[in-house]
Amino acid sequence: MAFPWHGRVALFIDGQNINSANRDFGWRIDWKRVLEYFSQDASLVRAYYYTSLPEGEGSDWLNRLLSWLEINGYTVDTKQMKKRTRTFVGESGIRQTVEGHQGDMDVHIAVDMMRLADRIDTAILFSGDGDMCRLVEAAQDKGVRVVVVSTERTSRPVVSRELRETADWFIDLADLREEIGMKNGGRSIQEAEA
Repeated sequence: MAFPWHGRVALFIDGQNINSANRDFGWRIDWKRVLEYFSQDASLVRAYYYTSLPEGEGSDWLNRLLSWLEINGYTVDTKQMKKRTRTFVGESGIRQTVEGHQGDMDVHIAVDMMRLADRIDTAILFSGDGDMCRLVEAAQDKGVRVVVVSTERTSRPVVSRELRETADWFIDLADLREEIGMKNGGRSIQEAEA
């Protein structure tokens, strides 16, 4: 089987973006199998996993996952979510205040991809964020083939049309169940070993 990646490969995984998409599938990603699958016919240089941490300690599940990833070959990059308050005037003319959390990791992903661009042949970007188009183009300008892994097959498509068109190759996450889905009754290797 010919894979759309070759040579020296690096994975750049936007954890929040991909986990949001994966929840709609009814199966979960086995991150150990991700490393194995994307190492086929290639030399895996680095695997980055990016995520924002909720205020406080975060969930036990997330803490176990991040620990497991670090022990098993991933470079984990986290940052604390920031509480954000926005005030605006709605259509009715009434001033409204909305609170939310912000924890975007785009800049971290961009810096790491450009830092490695001279040392890799293929960047595999797990994200559907349209803001990544300029990053993809910059990596391509340095001779890096960019494969985007995301999905269009959820109730709310996660991949932006622009990102899909900018990438050299697109793989729908929904098509990877047999290759990277959990095999042991839905219980992840990382949970079993935690």
